[in-house]
Amino acid sequence: MDECTATAATPEPETRAEQSRRRRRRRRFVTQESVGAAALLLSLSLAGVNAFQAIRGPNIVALPPDDLYLYRDAGPNFAALSMAVRVPLVNRASADYGDVVTAVTAELLAPGARSGATFAYRSVVEPIFTDRDPRTLASNCDVRVRCVAATGFIAIERAEQLVDLPGGAARDQHFGFTFERPYCTGAVSACAPFEDFEASVAALARTPLTVAVDVNFSGERHRGATCEIHLTADRAAYLRRTGWVTLPCL
Repeated sequence: MDECTATAATPEPETRAEQSRRRRRRRRFVTQESVGAAALLLSLSLAGVNAFQAIRGPNIVALPPDDLYLYRDAGPNFAALSMAVRVPLVNRASADYGDVVTAVTAELLAPGARSGATFAYRSVVEPIFTDRDPRTLASNCDVRVRCVAATGFIAIERAEQLVDLPGGAARDQHFGFTFERPYCTGAVSACAPFEDFEASVAALARTPLTVAVDVNFSGERHRGATCEIHLTADRAAYLRRTGWVTLPCL
């Protein structure tokens, strides 16, 4: 063999320590890649959820009411019939996506009717049952609210206001409506029966009704809840005698 020809050097075999270090480096590299991929997937998932939430905005549910209250409200010239409907509202969105109730209406629908007398809410009502003298309670009413007292019952009315509903929160509100023709919208024939207290009681007692409550939020969102009621003769008599009555939603 020519002396100028170089011979290839044979690599020395790895020791066990070197093989162990090489395997550890490989495992560390694979683990780092896996963690990085998982972090990327998690961030993309969160970004997708946030984008979907931002597009959808508040996720509000109006739960169906269990009952409502009717009570006599003495106006300046005559008595009128008022109604308080409990509408639980739940915002299932995160804390960053709240909303505000801007308007509420209640429509009274007879069986088979497509439209009926509609009233806008005038107050947020807190109904209280008590065995104390209602006249004493009414005389001690806070100047910032209006108290309508009856036998064993008092309705604390707060003037129509914006009701906020933060994300992840719930509101259990009683919305108040007064059955008077000036506050009634719809066909003249639908509003005509609601002339005063007695006429309104007679109109409600004539047939079972569906009370359709429409809650309007900012951003043109609407949520509805319905309550089927029947003001029977004995309940109408109780309303005339005591000044209030509770009607369960059927």
